[in-house]
Amino acid sequence: MIIRRAVPADVEAIARVHIQAWQESYRGLIPDAAINSHTLEQRLSRWTLTLQNPDILVYLPERDGAVCGFVSFGEARPGLAAEGEVYSFHLLQSIKRQGVGRALFTQLCNELRARGVTSLGLWVLPENTPARRFYEAMGGRLGESRLDRRGEFVFDEVAYIWGDLAPFAAG
Repeated sequence: MIIRRAVPADVEAIARVHIQAWQESYRGLIPDAAINSHTLEQRLSRWTLTLQNPDILVYLPERDGAVCGFVSFGEARPGLAAEGEVYSFHLLQSIKRQGVGRALFTQLCNELRARGVTSLGLWVLPENTPARRFYEAMGGRLGESRLDRRGEFVFDEVAYIWGDLAPFAAG
């Protein structure tokens, strides 16, 4: 497995992984209509714009030449008590609990530290117990909560915050 920075040629692979990861991770946690609203065309458009934005970093793991997850990062949006924000972090079910998430998160944190970013946060559904356990195992502390409105859907979310990225220093 390798972890690398995403490039524009990865748009379709990331979009497909995003859809599959949502189906695998959120079924039963959010309405099926919210999951099904994520079409390939919508994801292709979103990821094309994301990868064109120099202010957003995207890293992805590849196994046997196939993209199997991704993490995207940018400046923290209002309401998150951190300098930077993980916008999206998804892995396919088939690679979870194999150290891939830890390696991907560590790679991201080291890149952020190199860029002078000192704190990081993200939002997660309170019911997403596997993700919350992972963030806690990675040293995240529980932060504020919010309501996230996405079209006709409203989701409760809680923040996880890393106030110091030094523990992720490459050794």
